Amino acid sequence: MKITYPFSLEAQIAVGFERLQTLYRSLLQQQATELNLTALQIQILSTLHTYPQGISINSLSHHLRLTHATLSDAVSVLVRKKLVNKRLFPQDRRAVVLQLTPKGVQKSGAASHWIQIISESMSSMSLDQKSNLLRALLQIIDQLKSFGMIEVARMCIRCSHFRANVHPGSDAPHHCSFMDKPLRENNLKTDCPLFAEKILGNS
Repeated sequence: MKITYPFSLEAQIAVGFERLQTLYRSLLQQQATELNLTALQIQILSTLHTYPQGISINSLSHHLRLTHATLSDAVSVLVRKKLVNKRLFPQDRRAVVLQLTPKGVQKSGAASHWIQIISESMSSMSLDQKSNLLRALLQIIDQLKSFGMIEVARMCIRCSHFRANVHPGSDAPHHCSFMDKPLRENNLKTDCPLFAEKILGNS
């Protein structure tokens, strides 16, 4: 029997992402065991770490693509462990906001082994190579967001503060209107806490 295999460039990139996902799941489970948490609880802490002002449980469920019921049990355990605080949203007393406690911040930092591993693996790459890789990843995430396959994408290129290529010929061609600061390609963020949803028609 002839065995076929997808050897297209796109297929090989997809397989590469699959390998990274396998490593991510393995490291996540390892870290969860070491910290006496579940993999889901680690993901919740890591996500809350990127929302220092807090996030509603509904927004968190969209971010992780999980049901409210699935998250509620995990969040309750994190609250009991004093890793997460629950408070009422001032503008809507029915909404609950989740925020890391100082102990939770410490735990979420200890769970960042994945980022350290990836950083070390790119140590031999040039700044241009890493910048090009970042830009390609942003474009892939942007397309998947457009397809409705990613719920939350707080990226520069989707932000109302982002102005693309307004400083042509500069090594920092883009601009963030919120910070009023030019941006290099390697300054672009995949998940920025200053993100504001882009209004249709904004550049």
